[in-house]
Amino acid sequence: MKTLIITLFLAFVSVLNIFAQDMKKQAPLDQCGTMQVLELMKQQDPTLEEKLNKLEGNVQEYLKHNQGSQRDVITIPVVVHIVYKTTAQNIPDSQIHDQIRILNEDFSKTNPDAWKVPGWFAPLAANCQINFVLANRDPKKKPTNGIIRQSTTKTSFTTNDDVKFKNKGGSNCWPTDKYLNIWICNIDDASGITGYAVFPGSGYVLGDGIVVDYQAFGISPNNYPNYNLGRTATHEVGHWLNLRHIWGDDGTECTGTDFVDDTPNQGGPNTGGYAVNSIIISCGNDPYGDMWMNYMNYTWHISRYIFTIGQAERMQSIFVTDPWRASLLTSNGYVSPNRPVSGNTESVFQLNNYPNPFNPVTVIRYQIPFSSFVSLKVYDMSGKLVVTLINKMQEAGGYDVTFDGKGLASGTYFYSLETDQFSEIKKMVLVK
Repeated sequence: MKTLIITLFLAFVSVLNIFAQDMKKQAPLDQCGTMQVLELMKQQDPTLEEKLNKLEGNVQEYLKHNQGSQRDVITIPVVVHIVYKTTAQNIPDSQIHDQIRILNEDFSKTNPDAWKVPGWFAPLAANCQINFVLANRDPKKKPTNGIIRQSTTKTSFTTNDDVKFKNKGGSNCWPTDKYLNIWICNIDDASGITGYAVFPGSGYVLGDGIVVDYQAFGISPNNYPNYNLGRTATHEVGHWLNLRHIWGDDGTECTGTDFVDDTPNQGGPNTGGYAVNSIIISCGNDPYGDMWMNYMNYTWHISRYIFTIGQAERMQSIFVTDPWRASLLTSNGYVSPNRPVSGNTESVFQLNNYPNPFNPVTVIRYQIPFSSFVSLKVYDMSGKLVVTLINKMQEAGGYDVTFDGKGLASGTYFYSLETDQFSEIKKMVLVK
Protein backbone atom coordinates (compact mmCIF):
# COMPACT_ATOMS: atom_id res chain seq x y z
CA MET A 1 0.00 0.00 0.00
CA LYS A 2 2.84 2.37 0.87
CA THR A 3 4.45 1.71 -2.52
CA LEU A 4 1.20 2.53 -4.30
CA ILE A 5 0.85 5.85 -2.44
CA ILE A 6 4.42 6.86 -3.32
CA THR A 7 3.84 5.92 -6.96
CA LEU A 8 0.66 7.98 -7.13
CA PHE A 9 2.38 10.91 -5.45
CA LEU A 10 5.26 10.87 -7.94
CA ALA A 11 2.80 10.70 -10.84
CA PHE A 12 0.92 13.68 -9.40
CA VAL A 13 4.16 15.69 -9.09
CA SER A 14 5.06 14.80 -12.68
CA VAL A 15 1.70 16.10 -13.92
CA LEU A 16 2.18 19.31 -11.93
CA ASN A 17 5.63 19.80 -13.49
CA ILE A 18 4.24 19.40 -17.01
CA PHE A 19 1.40 21.78 -16.19
CA ALA A 20 3.87 24.32 -14.76
CA GLN A 21 5.84 24.28 -18.00
CA ASP A 22 2.72 25.44 -19.84
CA MET A 23 1.96 28.22 -17.35
CA LYS A 24 4.05 31.38 -17.08
CA LYS A 25 3.92 34.30 -14.72
CA GLN A 26 2.33 37.53 -15.88
CA ALA A 27 4.90 39.54 -17.81
CA PRO A 28 5.46 42.76 -15.84
CA LEU A 29 6.56 44.74 -18.90
CA ASP A 30 6.71 44.05 -22.62
CA GLN A 31 10.47 44.33 -22.39
CA CYS A 32 12.46 44.11 -25.60
CA GLY A 33 15.89 42.48 -25.75
CA THR A 34 17.01 44.02 -29.05
CA MET A 35 19.44 46.55 -27.58
CA GLN A 36 20.85 43.87 -25.26
CA VAL A 37 21.47 41.64 -28.28
CA LEU A 38 23.05 44.56 -30.16
CA GLU A 39 25.55 45.15 -27.33
CA LEU A 40 26.46 41.44 -27.29
CA MET A 41 27.02 41.54 -31.05
CA LYS A 42 29.27 44.62 -30.69
CA GLN A 43 31.39 42.74 -28.15
CA GLN A 44 31.78 39.87 -30.59
CA ASP A 45 32.50 42.14 -33.57
CA PRO A 46 34.57 45.25 -32.72
CA THR A 47 33.91 46.65 -36.22
CA LEU A 48 30.11 46.51 -35.92
CA GLU A 49 29.75 50.00 -34.42
CA GLU A 50 31.60 51.50 -37.38
CA LYS A 51 29.48 49.48 -39.85
CA LEU A 52 26.23 50.64 -38.26
CA ASN A 53 27.39 54.27 -38.18
CA LYS A 54 28.21 54.07 -41.88
CA LEU A 55 24.79 52.59 -42.62
CA GLU A 56 23.12 55.32 -40.57
CA GLY A 57 24.99 57.94 -42.58
CA ASN A 58 23.71 56.37 -45.79
CA VAL A 59 20.15 56.28 -44.41
CA GLN A 60 20.24 59.96 -43.44
CA GLU A 61 21.70 60.95 -46.80
CA TYR A 62 19.00 59.00 -48.64
CA LEU A 63 16.21 60.52 -46.55
CA LYS A 64 17.55 64.02 -47.10
CA HIS A 65 16.91 63.67 -50.82
CA ASN A 66 13.85 61.39 -50.82
CA GLN A 67 11.51 62.52 -48.06
CA GLY A 68 7.87 62.53 -49.10
CA SER A 69 8.50 60.61 -52.32
CA GLN A 70 5.93 58.07 -53.57
CA ARG A 71 6.88 54.48 -52.78
CA ASP A 72 5.63 51.12 -54.03
CA VAL A 73 4.33 48.52 -51.60
CA ILE A 74 7.06 46.11 -50.52
CA THR A 75 6.04 42.47 -49.99
CA ILE A 76 8.14 40.37 -47.61
CA PRO A 77 7.88 36.56 -47.50
CA VAL A 78 7.83 35.22 -43.94
CA VAL A 79 8.78 31.89 -42.43
CA VAL A 80 7.67 31.19 -38.86
CA HIS A 81 9.67 28.67 -36.81
CA ILE A 82 7.68 27.21 -33.91
CA VAL A 83 10.20 25.73 -31.46
CA TYR A 84 8.27 23.90 -28.76
CA LYS A 85 8.65 21.50 -25.85
CA THR A 86 5.05 21.48 -24.62
CA THR A 87 1.68 21.38 -26.33
CA ALA A 88 0.93 24.97 -25.33
CA GLN A 89 4.15 26.18 -26.96
CA ASN A 90 3.21 24.47 -30.24
CA ILE A 91 0.79 27.26 -31.14
CA PRO A 92 -1.85 26.60 -33.86
CA ASP A 93 -1.76 27.86 -37.44
CA SER A 94 -4.69 30.16 -36.68
CA GLN A 95 -2.60 32.11 -34.17
CA ILE A 96 0.15 32.53 -36.75
CA HIS A 97 -2.31 33.73 -39.39
CA ASP A 98 -3.71 36.20 -36.86
CA GLN A 99 -0.23 37.61 -36.31
CA ILE A 100 0.44 38.04 -40.04
CA ARG A 101 -2.91 39.83 -40.37
CA ILE A 102 -2.00 42.12 -37.46
CA LEU A 103 1.39 42.94 -38.97
CA ASN A 104 -0.27 43.90 -42.24
CA GLU A 105 -2.86 46.04 -40.48
CA ASP A 106 -0.30 47.80 -38.28
CA PHE A 107 2.11 48.49 -41.14
CA SER A 108 -0.65 49.78 -43.46
CA LYS A 109 -2.54 51.95 -40.92
CA THR A 110 -5.62 49.75 -41.29
CA ASN A 111 -5.49 48.56 -37.67
CA PRO A 112 -8.99 48.81 -36.17
CA ASP A 113 -7.72 50.96 -33.28
CA ALA A 114 -6.07 53.59 -35.51
CA TRP A 115 -8.92 55.96 -34.61
CA LYS A 116 -7.49 56.22 -31.10
CA VAL A 117 -4.48 58.26 -32.22
CA PRO A 118 -4.88 61.71 -30.60
CA GLY A 119 -5.82 64.52 -32.96
CA TRP A 120 -2.48 66.29 -32.45
CA PHE A 121 -0.54 63.20 -33.61
CA ALA A 122 -3.05 61.97 -36.24
CA PRO A 123 -1.46 63.91 -39.16
CA LEU A 124 1.76 61.99 -38.49
CA ALA A 125 0.18 58.51 -38.71
CA ALA A 126 1.54 56.58 -41.69
CA ASN A 127 0.86 53.72 -44.02
CA CYS A 128 4.32 52.16 -44.17
CA GLN A 129 3.68 50.49 -47.55
CA ILE A 130 5.08 47.17 -46.29
CA ASN A 131 3.21 43.87 -46.59
CA PHE A 132 3.95 40.46 -45.06
CA VAL A 133 3.01 37.08 -46.56
CA LEU A 134 3.66 33.59 -45.26
CA ALA A 135 6.01 31.90 -47.69
CA ASN A 136 4.49 29.75 -50.44
CA ARG A 137 7.85 28.55 -51.76
CA ASP A 138 10.68 27.13 -49.63
CA PRO A 139 14.41 27.52 -50.42
CA LYS A 140 14.30 24.29 -52.45
CA LYS A 141 11.46 25.73 -54.57
CA LYS A 142 8.92 23.34 -53.07
CA PRO A 143 5.42 24.30 -51.84
CA THR A 144 5.19 25.38 -48.21
CA ASN A 145 2.76 27.02 -45.81
CA GLY A 146 5.59 29.09 -44.35
CA ILE A 147 5.40 27.37 -40.95
CA ILE A 148 8.16 25.15 -39.51
CA ARG A 149 7.45 23.10 -36.39
CA GLN A 150 10.51 21.92 -34.47
CA SER A 151 10.31 20.05 -31.17
CA THR A 152 13.03 20.66 -28.61
CA THR A 153 14.26 19.27 -25.30
CA LYS A 154 15.06 22.76 -24.04
CA THR A 155 12.71 24.21 -21.46
CA SER A 156 13.39 27.82 -22.47
CA PHE A 157 15.64 30.06 -24.54
CA THR A 158 17.57 33.28 -23.92
CA THR A 159 19.13 35.96 -26.12
CA ASN A 160 22.11 33.68 -26.84
CA ASP A 161 20.24 32.69 -30.03
CA ASP A 162 20.24 28.92 -29.48
CA VAL A 163 16.67 28.98 -30.82
CA LYS A 164 18.07 29.77 -34.28
CA PHE A 165 20.23 26.65 -34.57
CA LYS A 166 18.99 23.06 -34.75
CA ASN A 167 22.14 21.64 -33.15
CA LYS A 168 21.42 23.85 -30.12
CA GLY A 169 17.79 22.82 -29.74
CA GLY A 170 16.32 25.36 -32.15
CA SER A 171 15.44 25.63 -35.84
CA ASN A 172 17.82 26.63 -38.62
CA CYS A 173 16.97 29.77 -40.56
CA TRP A 174 15.87 29.93 -44.15
CA PRO A 175 18.04 32.28 -46.26
CA THR A 176 17.77 35.57 -44.40
CA ASP A 177 18.24 37.63 -47.56
CA LYS A 178 15.07 36.06 -49.03
CA TYR A 179 12.78 35.58 -46.01
CA LEU A 180 11.91 37.30 -42.77
CA ASN A 181 12.58 34.55 -40.23
CA ILE A 182 10.42 34.66 -37.09
CA TRP A 183 11.24 32.27 -34.24
CA ILE A 184 8.51 31.53 -31.66
CA CYS A 185 9.61 29.86 -28.44
CA ASN A 186 9.46 29.93 -24.66
CA ILE A 187 11.76 32.80 -23.70
CA ASP A 188 13.24 32.37 -20.25
CA ASP A 189 11.16 34.27 -17.67
CA ALA A 190 14.30 35.42 -15.87
CA SER A 191 15.33 37.42 -18.96
CA GLY A 192 12.38 39.76 -18.47
CA ILE A 193 11.79 40.06 -22.22
CA THR A 194 9.08 38.97 -24.63
CA GLY A 195 11.01 39.43 -27.88
CA TYR A 196 14.09 40.72 -29.67
CA ALA A 197 15.33 41.44 -33.17
CA VAL A 198 18.50 41.85 -35.22
CA PHE A 199 19.09 45.27 -36.75
CA PRO A 200 19.95 45.58 -40.45
CA GLY A 201 23.62 46.03 -41.25
CA SER A 202 24.75 43.53 -38.63
CA GLY A 203 25.99 40.96 -41.13
CA TYR A 204 24.46 38.21 -38.99
CA VAL A 205 23.57 35.92 -41.90
CA LEU A 206 22.49 32.85 -39.92
CA GLY A 207 20.54 34.65 -37.20
CA ASP A 208 18.89 37.62 -38.91
CA GLY A 209 15.23 37.95 -37.97
CA ILE A 210 13.11 38.29 -34.84
CA VAL A 211 12.30 36.12 -31.81
CA VAL A 212 8.97 36.36 -29.93
CA ASP A 213 7.74 34.54 -26.84
CA TYR A 214 4.92 32.13 -27.64
CA GLN A 215 2.66 33.92 -25.13
CA ALA A 216 3.06 37.30 -26.84
CA PHE A 217 2.52 36.22 -30.46
CA GLY A 218 -0.79 36.74 -32.24
CA ILE A 219 -4.03 36.35 -30.30
CA SER A 220 -4.70 33.50 -27.90
CA PRO A 221 -6.42 32.95 -24.52
CA ASN A 222 -3.05 31.51 -23.40
CA ASN A 223 -1.19 34.76 -24.05
CA TYR A 224 -0.18 37.33 -21.46
CA PRO A 225 -3.41 39.34 -20.97
CA ASN A 226 -1.80 42.71 -21.66
CA TYR A 227 0.26 41.48 -24.62
CA ASN A 228 -2.41 39.68 -26.62
CA LEU A 229 -2.86 41.90 -29.68
CA GLY A 230 0.25 40.92 -31.64
CA ARG A 231 2.10 44.19 -31.06
CA THR A 232 5.26 42.52 -29.75
CA ALA A 233 5.94 41.19 -33.26
CA THR A 234 5.05 44.61 -34.74
CA HIS A 235 7.60 46.19 -32.39
CA GLU A 236 10.35 43.67 -33.20
CA VAL A 237 9.77 43.83 -36.97
CA GLY A 238 10.12 47.60 -36.57
CA HIS A 239 13.61 47.00 -35.15
CA TRP A 240 14.38 44.53 -37.94
CA LEU A 241 13.54 47.36 -40.35
CA ASN A 242 15.89 49.77 -38.55
CA LEU A 243 13.60 51.54 -36.07
CA ARG A 244 14.92 52.35 -32.60
CA HIS A 245 13.00 52.71 -29.38
CA ILE A 246 11.12 55.98 -29.38
CA TRP A 247 12.93 57.33 -26.28
CA GLY A 248 16.38 56.82 -27.82
CA ASP A 249 17.61 54.16 -25.36
CA ASP A 250 19.31 56.63 -23.02
CA GLY A 251 17.37 55.73 -19.89
CA THR A 252 15.60 58.92 -18.79
CA GLU A 253 18.36 61.36 -19.78
CA CYS A 254 16.46 63.10 -22.64
CA THR A 255 19.65 63.05 -24.73
CA GLY A 256 19.06 59.96 -26.88
CA THR A 257 17.58 59.77 -30.35
CA ASP A 258 15.58 57.34 -32.44
CA PHE A 259 16.87 59.11 -35.60
CA VAL A 260 13.31 60.15 -36.54
CA ASP A 261 12.30 63.82 -36.60
CA ASP A 262 8.54 63.53 -36.06
CA THR A 263 8.62 61.43 -32.87
CA PRO A 264 8.89 63.68 -29.77
CA ASN A 265 11.85 63.27 -27.43
CA GLN A 266 10.83 61.61 -24.17
CA GLY A 267 12.35 60.50 -20.89
CA GLY A 268 12.38 56.73 -21.02
CA PRO A 269 9.73 54.20 -22.07
CA ASN A 270 6.03 54.44 -21.29
CA THR A 271 4.60 51.33 -19.65
CA GLY A 272 1.14 50.06 -18.78
CA GLY A 273 -2.08 51.24 -20.41
CA TYR A 274 -3.29 54.77 -21.14
CA ALA A 275 -6.68 56.29 -21.77
CA VAL A 276 -7.20 57.71 -25.26
CA ASN A 277 -5.88 61.32 -25.54
CA SER A 278 -3.79 61.06 -22.37
CA ILE A 279 -0.92 63.56 -22.21
CA ILE A 280 2.32 62.54 -20.49
CA ILE A 281 4.94 65.29 -20.38
CA SER A 282 8.67 64.59 -20.21
CA CYS A 283 11.87 66.17 -21.52
CA GLY A 284 10.01 69.46 -22.05
CA ASN A 285 7.91 67.95 -24.84
CA ASP A 286 4.75 69.88 -23.99
CA PRO A 287 2.04 70.64 -25.00
CA TYR A 288 1.35 67.13 -26.35
CA GLY A 289 3.97 65.08 -24.54
CA ASP A 290 5.18 61.54 -25.14
CA MET A 291 3.97 59.50 -28.08
CA TRP A 292 3.11 56.68 -25.69
CA MET A 293 0.90 55.01 -28.32
CA ASN A 294 3.80 54.40 -30.73
CA TYR A 295 4.53 50.79 -31.69
CA MET A 296 8.18 51.31 -30.65
CA ASN A 297 7.22 52.05 -27.05
CA TYR A 298 6.66 49.67 -24.09
CA THR A 299 2.97 50.29 -23.37
CA TRP A 300 0.49 47.43 -23.27
CA HIS A 301 -0.68 46.24 -26.67
CA ILE A 302 -4.03 47.97 -26.27
CA SER A 303 -2.17 51.28 -26.04
CA ARG A 304 -0.02 50.97 -29.20
CA TYR A 305 -1.40 51.94 -32.58
CA ILE A 306 0.82 54.28 -34.63
CA PHE A 307 3.88 54.42 -36.84
CA THR A 308 4.77 57.95 -37.95
CA ILE A 309 5.61 59.22 -41.42
CA GLY A 310 9.24 59.59 -40.36
CA GLN A 311 9.35 56.01 -39.11
CA ALA A 312 7.76 54.73 -42.32
CA GLU A 313 10.30 56.58 -44.44
CA ARG A 314 13.14 55.26 -42.32
CA MET A 315 11.92 51.68 -42.75
CA GLN A 316 11.47 52.11 -46.49
CA SER A 317 14.97 53.58 -46.81
CA ILE A 318 16.60 50.40 -45.52
CA PHE A 319 15.58 48.57 -48.71
CA VAL A 320 17.80 51.00 -50.60
CA THR A 321 20.70 51.51 -48.20
CA ASP A 322 21.26 47.97 -46.86
CA PRO A 323 22.08 45.35 -49.51
CA TRP A 324 20.84 42.46 -47.32
CA ARG A 325 17.39 43.98 -46.85
CA ALA A 326 17.34 45.13 -50.48
CA SER A 327 17.76 41.51 -51.62
CA LEU A 328 14.30 40.78 -50.19
CA LEU A 329 12.87 42.84 -53.04
CA THR A 330 13.87 40.11 -55.49
CA SER A 331 12.68 37.21 -53.34
CA ASN A 332 10.02 34.95 -54.85
CA GLY A 333 9.38 33.21 -51.54
CA TYR A 334 5.74 34.27 -51.54
CA VAL A 335 5.13 32.98 -55.10
CA SER A 336 3.76 29.45 -55.35
CA PRO A 337 6.11 27.03 -57.15
CA ASN A 338 3.01 25.75 -58.96
CA ARG A 339 2.69 29.00 -60.90
CA PRO A 340 1.89 28.61 -64.60
CA VAL A 341 4.70 28.37 -67.12
CA SER A 342 5.34 31.38 -69.34
CA GLY A 343 3.03 31.53 -72.32
CA ASN A 344 0.31 29.47 -70.70
CA THR A 345 -1.17 31.98 -68.29
CA GLU A 346 -4.44 32.48 -70.18
CA SER A 347 -5.78 29.13 -68.99
CA VAL A 348 -5.53 30.08 -65.30
CA PHE A 349 -5.80 33.88 -65.23
CA GLN A 350 -9.16 35.39 -66.12
CA LEU A 351 -10.19 39.01 -66.53
CA ASN A 352 -13.45 40.48 -67.82
CA ASN A 353 -16.27 42.81 -66.86
CA TYR A 354 -20.05 42.66 -67.16
CA PRO A 355 -22.18 44.26 -68.34
CA ASN A 356 -20.18 45.91 -71.10
CA PRO A 357 -21.28 48.49 -72.27
CA PHE A 358 -22.59 49.64 -68.87
CA ASN A 359 -24.46 52.51 -67.20
CA PRO A 360 -23.20 53.47 -64.70
CA VAL A 361 -22.08 50.32 -62.81
CA THR A 362 -20.13 47.29 -64.01
CA VAL A 363 -18.46 44.38 -62.24
CA ILE A 364 -14.84 43.55 -63.02
CA ARG A 365 -14.20 39.87 -62.43
CA TYR A 366 -10.78 38.28 -62.29
CA GLN A 367 -9.18 35.05 -61.16
CA ILE A 368 -5.61 34.42 -59.96
CA PRO A 369 -4.15 30.90 -59.52
CA PHE A 370 -1.86 31.70 -56.57
CA SER A 371 -1.41 34.33 -53.87
CA SER A 372 0.04 37.48 -55.35
CA PHE A 373 0.18 41.23 -55.03
CA VAL A 374 -2.69 42.52 -57.18
CA SER A 375 -3.16 45.94 -58.72
CA LEU A 376 -6.44 46.75 -60.49
CA LYS A 377 -6.72 50.24 -61.99
CA VAL A 378 -9.03 52.12 -64.35
CA TYR A 379 -7.78 54.67 -66.91
CA ASP A 380 -9.51 57.02 -69.34
CA MET A 381 -8.77 57.33 -73.08
CA SER A 382 -5.88 59.74 -72.46
CA GLY A 383 -4.16 57.29 -70.14
CA LYS A 384 -5.00 59.30 -67.02
CA LEU A 385 -5.60 57.22 -63.92
CA VAL A 386 -9.27 57.34 -62.91
CA VAL A 387 -9.18 55.11 -59.83
CA THR A 388 -7.17 52.37 -58.15
CA LEU A 389 -9.64 49.65 -57.19
CA ILE A 390 -7.26 47.06 -55.71
CA ASN A 391 -3.67 47.46 -54.50
CA LYS A 392 -2.82 44.64 -52.06
CA MET A 393 -1.90 40.99 -51.58
CA GLN A 394 -4.67 38.50 -52.37
CA GLU A 395 -4.98 34.75 -52.03
CA ALA A 396 -5.64 32.50 -55.02
CA GLY A 397 -9.24 32.59 -56.18
CA GLY A 398 -11.89 34.57 -58.02
CA TYR A 399 -12.84 38.17 -57.21
CA ASP A 400 -15.63 40.56 -58.20
CA VAL A 401 -14.95 44.31 -57.95
CA THR A 402 -17.65 46.90 -58.62
CA PHE A 403 -16.77 49.97 -60.65
CA ASP A 404 -19.18 52.91 -60.52
CA GLY A 405 -18.92 55.43 -63.37
CA LYS A 406 -21.63 57.71 -61.99
CA GLY A 407 -19.47 60.85 -62.03
CA LEU A 408 -17.75 60.11 -65.34
CA ALA A 409 -18.53 61.11 -68.91
CA SER A 410 -19.64 58.56 -71.48
CA GLY A 411 -16.79 57.00 -73.39
CA THR A 412 -14.20 54.27 -73.52
CA TYR A 413 -12.23 53.32 -70.41
CA PHE A 414 -9.53 50.75 -69.78
CA TYR A 415 -9.02 48.52 -66.76
CA SER A 416 -5.60 47.08 -65.99
CA LEU A 417 -4.83 44.00 -63.89
CA GLU A 418 -1.24 43.42 -62.73
CA THR A 419 0.03 40.52 -60.60
CA ASP A 420 3.48 39.07 -59.92
CA GLN A 421 3.27 36.87 -63.02
CA PHE A 422 0.58 38.38 -65.22
CA SER A 423 -0.71 41.67 -66.59
CA GLU A 424 -3.52 42.53 -68.97
CA ILE A 425 -5.51 45.57 -70.08
CA LYS A 426 -9.10 45.41 -71.31
CA LYS A 427 -11.60 47.93 -72.64
CA MET A 428 -15.06 48.84 -71.34
CA VAL A 429 -17.56 51.37 -72.58
CA LEU A 430 -19.66 53.67 -70.40
CA VAL A 431 -22.88 54.72 -72.17
CA LYS A 432 -25.23 57.24 -70.52
